[in-house]
Amino acid sequence: MKPALRSRLITLSAAAGIIGPILFGVIVIALGYLWTGYNPLTQTISELGATNAPTMGLQALNFAILGILTTIFAIGLNIHNGFFRSTAIVVGMYGLGSLLVAFLPCNPGCSFRGSSVVQVAHSLDALISFTTIATAPLLFWRSSRTVPSWTKTSVWSLRVAIGSISLLCAPLAITVLSLSPYTGLLQRVFFGLLFAWMIVIAFHLFSLRGVRFPGSSSEDAHTSTVGSVHPSSSDNLGRSETSPKEPA
Repeated sequence: MKPALRSRLITLSAAAGIIGPILFGVIVIALGYLWTGYNPLTQTISELGATNAPTMGLQALNFAILGILTTIFAIGLNIHNGFFRSTAIVVGMYGLGSLLVAFLPCNPGCSFRGSSVVQVAHSLDALISFTTIATAPLLFWRSSRTVPSWTKTSVWSLRVAIGSISLLCAPLAITVLSLSPYTGLLQRVFFGLLFAWMIVIAFHLFSLRGVRFPGSSSEDAHTSTVGSVHPSSSDNLGRSETSPKEPA
């Protein structure tokens, strides 16, 4: 891949990784205000797109936009460095899951115990999507800890992973077993943490958009190897060829 094209694709994907979560959060807050009686502390985000919600169409569009932008971000993460492929896969799966759920509106209340086909599909999609995005920081920590330009971000990702996996188990248990009325609050904390992680990674990705890594592609590896020859080597060679010999 040509360096100029590669840089543009990474820039585009980084922008998608920044805009997607922020736009999604802003729209969710706005729709919550538009729906009179909606309580973000006790009601989930999916309920904004439920079949009985006045905001059903707008939230479906919001899910679709998030899904597309997240998928673009995942593609750019893999282009940046092939070592991040596992992270890119799970982030991409979350993006596709968000896109799919736009066409699977849940029943009123969005209960996991719903019996309709669409509700079951919605719940299954949510379970897979939540699990994949929760593990993304852990996979990123594992693959980025040996990459010098990502070392600090890698340590922070491990901390986020501990929090996200813990938060994944709590909201799922509470939602499925109806243990707490504050499901909406827990869900928002869970996504807030992961969206913040995604935005930080996207900003750092943007700052490194022109940097090549050997893991990106065979072409980049060849370029990196050729470029790694120290200029002093050629200088010394030139001097040895042109310097006059001393008389015996």
